[in-house]
Amino acid sequence: MTTEALRNYDITRGLKGRSKSFYYLLTAGLALLMSSLIFLPFVLKNDGLFIYYGDFNAQQIPFHMHAVDMVRSGNISWDWITDLGANLVGDYSFYMSTSPFFWIMCLFPSSCTPYLIAPILCLKFVVAAVCAYAYLKRFVKNPMLAVGGALMYAFCGAQIYNIFFNHFHDSVAFFPLMLLGIEELIQNDRRGLFAVSVCISAGINYFFFAGQAVFCVIYFLFRASSLSFKVTVKKFLWLIFEAVLGVVMSLALFLTAVLSITGNYRLDKAFTTLKSALLWQTKSEIYTKRYGHILQSLFFTPDISSRPEFFGGLDIKDSLQSHATRWSSNAVWIPMFGMTGAISYIWNRRKSWLSKLIIFLIVCSLVPVLNSLFVVGNTNYYARWMYMLALMLALATVIALDRNEIRWNGGIAATAIIAFFILVPSFISWKDTTDSAGFTRWSTTRSSYPLRIFVSAVITFGGMITTYFLVRYLRGRKCFGKVLLVFLCLTIVLYGGVHVYLGRQHISDSSVQTVIDYYINADFTMKGSNSEPDAKEIGNAPLDNVYEEFYRIDGYNRGSNKNSLDNLGLYSGMPGIQCFNSTVPASILTFYNDVVGSVTRDVASRPANKYYGLRAFLSVKYVFAENSGNRLTAGYEKNKIYGFTSNPVSAQGKVVTSGEVKSKKIYKTEGKEKTYYEFYVFENEKYLPMGFTYTAFMRQSEFTKIDKESRHAYLCSYLVVPDEEADMYAKYLPEVKYSELKSKPSADELKKIYDDGVEARLNGDRCESFTWSSEGFSAVLDSAADNFVFFSVPYDVKEMMGIDLGGWSAKVNGKEAEIKKVFGGLMAVQVPAGENIAVEFEYNTPGRTLGIVATVAGFVVFGLYVFYFVRFKKEKASYKFFSESYYDDLGYGEGERDEWNIVSAGKKLRLWLFGKDLKKK
Repeated sequence: MTTEALRNYDITRGLKGRSKSFYYLLTAGLALLMSSLIFLPFVLKNDGLFIYYGDFNAQQIPFHMHAVDMVRSGNISWDWITDLGANLVGDYSFYMSTSPFFWIMCLFPSSCTPYLIAPILCLKFVVAAVCAYAYLKRFVKNPMLAVGGALMYAFCGAQIYNIFFNHFHDSVAFFPLMLLGIEELIQNDRRGLFAVSVCISAGINYFFFAGQAVFCVIYFLFRASSLSFKVTVKKFLWLIFEAVLGVVMSLALFLTAVLSITGNYRLDKAFTTLKSALLWQTKSEIYTKRYGHILQSLFFTPDISSRPEFFGGLDIKDSLQSHATRWSSNAVWIPMFGMTGAISYIWNRRKSWLSKLIIFLIVCSLVPVLNSLFVVGNTNYYARWMYMLALMLALATVIALDRNEIRWNGGIAATAIIAFFILVPSFISWKDTTDSAGFTRWSTTRSSYPLRIFVSAVITFGGMITTYFLVRYLRGRKCFGKVLLVFLCLTIVLYGGVHVYLGRQHISDSSVQTVIDYYINADFTMKGSNSEPDAKEIGNAPLDNVYEEFYRIDGYNRGSNKNSLDNLGLYSGMPGIQCFNSTVPASILTFYNDVVGSVTRDVASRPANKYYGLRAFLSVKYVFAENSGNRLTAGYEKNKIYGFTSNPVSAQGKVVTSGEVKSKKIYKTEGKEKTYYEFYVFENEKYLPMGFTYTAFMRQSEFTKIDKESRHAYLCSYLVVPDEEADMYAKYLPEVKYSELKSKPSADELKKIYDDGVEARLNGDRCESFTWSSEGFSAVLDSAADNFVFFSVPYDVKEMMGIDLGGWSAKVNGKEAEIKKVFGGLMAVQVPAGENIAVEFEYNTPGRTLGIVATVAGFVVFGLYVFYFVRFKKEKASYKFFSESYYDDLGYGEGERDEWNIVSAGKKLRLWLFGKDLKKK
């Protein structure tokens, strides 16, 4: 049976009496059911909220709450609350701001956001399954198997692992449409689908789209080697055209997102040696455990993101190497089948393009430089792209199930053997430990949680056994597809539920309640201190919190570096300097890393308590300290931040009924009601309002000669400027050299330097008023002489080839003024001498205007393109999309073999050049 004949194969017989969309609805319904069963127990336990652990609680929940609140209030330009300030759409585009799932959440009040996270996650699983079905169904005769393949993809190891990073699901959900678009344009002359899929993927997430674009190129190259792939020069050019058109159509979102990451340090890393490009290493040695983890991800259910248990787990002696594997999304596993189907397919179809592609992708995961192609060239180990490999594995599995001539015994046996040898060093390896008395003891595992490896092994080998019996006794029977779906769904719910349960083991019930009470449901209106019964301890002056002046807040660190209040600013709706967000403006990174030096800004801003100079410099007025059952918060007296009040000036809390809270954090009882304080608030007595001037400056190269641990104390004393602009600043301010400063000042001398700097700024020329909004800010000040007024706002001005793409612009007394970059990444503007000088900064989201124009033009071209081929060329796709009447046997019909040799190469060249269909001799 030839490929053309197979395209007319009656695969619609199962649709008799059913809607044409039956299998799409079945796929969606099963995906919704399984995802609901995975999350429902945890949602019910927390009264409708899905609380997970780690970054999920610190990022996913507050990010969505904050962004929804910003969008619904119309503040979609500059975000004052994220770190020192950020471009809302651009800097959250990696997480969710350009995702359709996020915009669905925006239809509901922000108070509903935490309750929508689980339902939206379920929706993402549904969309992923439906899109995967649309792609897979063309390659199998039994649509039930395509439904199974769709569920394999939607609930593969990468998807379950990445519940922790649930924004990854947004791109994964629509990815199969890109491959479907390629197939439809080349095989069926269906115009526009590929362009639309590119537009969707590029618009949702720039990072994932970059990897998907690379994958599409690789997919096309391997697919084009197939004799059944009817690619011609003309079709190839139209494919490129649709790819470019799709990107142009997405530019309203894509351009803004890409511009937001320019200058990010993560993009500047490169492989330094040939060895590092070809082999995974740690400390210049070959990192053998990483290879084990990669192979484990193919054959076993995934570890939870923060606790990799295979190959050593979190053994203290190996904690650095284990840490390097955490949070990398190293997960692929195909539910129930694992690698059995893929290996069976490859063994029986060794020369198939799909077999070669799968092998190539596995090699890519093992070679650093090839792996980096899928993660924007990042040299760190990230396996965020493994879902693409999972889709190919699911495709190979369903084809192997669909084609009765493909034998499975070898694939199942090979998978079992490989899995066994992966399991041995992970679970049955010996480890010596020495106790306090000096005795050596031996244990049978290096894992911190050996039971988890055992559970993974049971599920994995149980899946193999189930697969064997299904294929051995039911394949070819009418009930095969239905029975397979039942066991597949049971496996998905089992392993998905176990995975989420294990993650929840790393957050106690009391910590979950803390997330709910302290953050999600907390009332952050700061109460006047008279509400506290012990007025002597708290103080008598009520705190007027109506935000009449701009200030930032801080979260108290219960140690020199440990911070338990990540993203408190997002939860509270107040600007804060503690921020866990890796995609903030690059200027924030250069400020902390290049100028401050003592604060490493990578994925988060977490300045330790000891750097008190940063607090006044960044206009921090209040610090929030968690109530740990102690009125002044445990440890605050010992580690209080210099310059802040010793006693709280306010208590932030809420009134609850006596039965709602079982905690020591209760201080005031009035009948059945109790006042429950989540935080106490301490005030910065050295607070510097936003917008002030300096009386001297230092070159950045001179400033950075100061010891890193001391620089913070000098921030309020000298304006730090780029070396190349020092001559210009010298016309208005005296320059101070490093040699003029006291070397190695004592702790008390540093405090004196800091105090003098703050006092000089307060007594000098500074802004009398400061107003701010999402569109910018304005200030008024008196200046005794020409000077530069400084604002601790990130510098964000974008241009390309001399074209202004947006960002900040400034006016002084109504005239345009040049914005100066100072302190490595913050802003200042020159002002003349005079009174009531008006300073205005306006923010236009970089790339928004140009992107919108390009998107509109792109959709116009797209409309004309489709209209031309449909109306004038009378070109129609070879089948109706929902008819289920199309089947591509990939060149493996009766008597055919889709192999690549000299003869087939000649045939392929003729098809490529002249577009003539191949005919069987």
